Amino acid sequence: MGGIFSFRDQRSLLLQLKNNLKFDSTRSKKLVQWNEISDCFWQGVICEEGLVAGLNLSNESITGGIENSSLFNLEYLKSLDLSYNKINSMIPSRIGDLTNLSHLNLSNAGFEGQIPGGMSNLTRLVALDLSIQANLVPSSLKLENPNLSMLIKNLKQLEELYLDGLNITVRGNEWCQALSSSVLNLRVLSLSHCNLSGPVDKSLLKLKSLSVIRLDSNKFSASVPEFFVSFSNLVSLRLSTCQLNGVFPKEIFKVPTLQSLDISNNPSLQGSLPEFSKNSALQRLVLGNTNFSGRYQHQSVIFKTCPVPSTHREGLHKLVYLDLSFSLSILLISGVVRELIRRLEAWILFEKACKFSLPLHIPTYIAKSSINCKPDSKVSNRDSSLSWQMGCVSLLPLHSVKAQNDSASTTSRSCRRSHRVHSAAPPDSNMK
Repeated sequence: MGGIFSFRDQRSLLLQLKNNLKFDSTRSKKLVQWNEISDCFWQGVICEEGLVAGLNLSNESITGGIENSSLFNLEYLKSLDLSYNKINSMIPSRIGDLTNLSHLNLSNAGFEGQIPGGMSNLTRLVALDLSIQANLVPSSLKLENPNLSMLIKNLKQLEELYLDGLNITVRGNEWCQALSSSVLNLRVLSLSHCNLSGPVDKSLLKLKSLSVIRLDSNKFSASVPEFFVSFSNLVSLRLSTCQLNGVFPKEIFKVPTLQSLDISNNPSLQGSLPEFSKNSALQRLVLGNTNFSGRYQHQSVIFKTCPVPSTHREGLHKLVYLDLSFSLSILLISGVVRELIRRLEAWILFEKACKFSLPLHIPTYIAKSSINCKPDSKVSNRDSSLSWQMGCVSLLPLHSVKAQNDSASTTSRSCRRSHRVHSAAPPDSNMK
């Protein structure tokens, strides 16, 4: 995206900014092209009536120079993206001077230390992303003083909040109360890897517009609250690796808008799946390493230990991703499975040794999917004529599938991160 300027002072401020910043010119694709004779076309700059309204300097190998730069003189700036750099300094306190900002993305930019209190002055913010990929780099940003409540108290227009990987200092479930008293228009809440504790408080229900909830990798040590059913716009719910226990509320599976559900890596979480209606919107279901149990036998599918009920060619008709890793011990697929198998476009993961009994006729389009199982799994069929069809089923080594999955997941996250604060549509993790 480029911009055309009509005012010399805006051009001058951008050239000053380029001179202020420390960056690797051999890796830069935007800053390196800024110059006085570039025919007024500037990569990463969005203009409105000759004024700089948007600045995207993501992935520019910036290592410093932000603090005393001319960036904070761009008073008409509405959108700022500094994500995926290596700045290695605190977020400048002057960030609070950019009061026209509606979209701010500082994710994975290398910032460290305490988040400045001046950020609460950005009262026009619609989307704020300060997240860190905690699974890749150690958390270095803190939200202590000011705390979460002080940061968001004035951000009344906020619709998207991403604080993944931050060290958030908060007692008990005060984080729920802080959110419910300030950001009532919130649609996307992403607080994974934030060291939060539970239980999740019912005050969160005040955020009636929530459609994406990501709370994975926290320490709730509690049951899953039934009130999640009351989020009428819920599209994505991610609660993996949260030390959850008790019985998972079956009604959550039936939320009509729900497209993605991940409750994996909660070994003390019990439950079973319901019969899904033909109107189910569910596309992604991740139940790996949970204590789901039961037996469902219908014309299409039988699962033991981690059951998936019959689709009857209707229920779960939108499902494209199914992860049962570390949960399954016996899998029996019988009857007509073509409607279920045809739709699965992602990996079916069985990372625990299990026994398979496959149907007689697996259509060639199963090649869209892959069944991954441990080397000591046993695959059998009731007809030797199936042997030629097995070429359509990929029985891949676990490490091979995981590597491909991780690669695809990383690409998806990267694309989502760079785009999401500029989009009104709620993102979904790995759908994320």
